[in-house]
Amino acid sequence: MFNFYNQFAIDMTRRTKRALKENDILDAAERIFASQGYSNAKMENIGKEAGVSKATVYFYFESKENLYMAIAFRAMTMLNNMMYDAVHESKSKSGLDSVLQLMETYFEFGSKYPLYTEAMLDYMTWIRSTSSGTDEAKLTEALKDSLYFKKAQDIHNIPVSLVVQEIKRGLRDQSIKNNNSPEMLYLTAWGSVLGYLKLVNLAGKKQSLHKIPTGDLKNYIVKVLHHGLTTVI
Repeated sequence: MFNFYNQFAIDMTRRTKRALKENDILDAAERIFASQGYSNAKMENIGKEAGVSKATVYFYFESKENLYMAIAFRAMTMLNNMMYDAVHESKSKSGLDSVLQLMETYFEFGSKYPLYTEAMLDYMTWIRSTSSGTDEAKLTEALKDSLYFKKAQDIHNIPVSLVVQEIKRGLRDQSIKNNNSPEMLYLTAWGSVLGYLKLVNLAGKKQSLHKIPTGDLKNYIVKVLHHGLTTVI
C-alpha cells in the first residue's frame, strides 16, 4: 500500500539525485572558473566539462552569477567548518592562542583554495557595494534572484563572530592586552590577512612577492598580529 513513507522515500531519492547532479556541475564549474576566470567562463563550457548540456546547467543554477555564488557559499561553508574546528581545538588554550589559530586557519584556507578565496572576495565586494545586499538598485537581476547569494548572506558573518568571541575570551583571561574594542582588533587582523590573500592570489603560482617569499610574509604578519594583540595600546 502506498503511504506517506513511500512518498518520503521517493522525495528523498529525488533530492539526492538532484544534489549529486548539482555537485557534479559545481565541481566542473570550479575547474572552468579556476582555469579561465569568472568573466571568461561560459556556461556551455561548464556543461561540457560536467558532461551535460548548457540548458541543464541553467536548469540547476539559473545564471552564471548564481553558479558562482554557489561556489562562494561552498567556500564559506568549508571555511566556517574549519574555523569551528580551530576554536574547538583551542578551547583549552588561551584566547590569544585561539585567535592566532583562527588567523592561521584563514591563511591555510587561502593557500589551499585560491578559487574559493577569490569567489569569497568577489562576494564581499558585491555585498559591500550594495549595502549588504539591500540596495537592489545596485544588484543585477541575476543576483536578486540568486538563491546562493541569499544563502551566503546568512553565514558570511560567522568568521567575524568566532574571532570576536575568542578576542573577548583573550581579554578576559588577559592573554590579550590591547584595550581597543574586539571589533577593532578583528578588523585589524582581518585587514592584514585579507591583504596577504589578495597579494598571494595576484601572484598566482609564484612563491615570492617583490623577492619576499610568501611564507616569510605570512610569518611576519602573524608576528605583527601577535605583538599588536599583546601590547597595551
